[in-house]
Amino acid sequence: GGPPPVAAVDINSADAQTLATIPGIGDGLAERIIAFREQNGPFASVDELLDVAGITEHRLDALLPYVVAR
Repeated sequence: GGPPPVAAVDINSADAQTLATIPGIGDGLAERIIAFREQNGPFASVDELLDVAGITEHRLDALLPYVVAR
């Protein structure tokens, strides 16, 4: 929980604690994003979050203001 991030969070470098500050991502989903990144390498684009279990098109749309893939 906590306040949403002030700047967009880089999904390729953020730790679980930082990812969990993004509205719509809790601790469990943050861990799945990191596990996916460790197994598959960095995300080429934010759209690749759809490959993470639990992220739907609707959830991705809600995340877009808060995330980037650098």
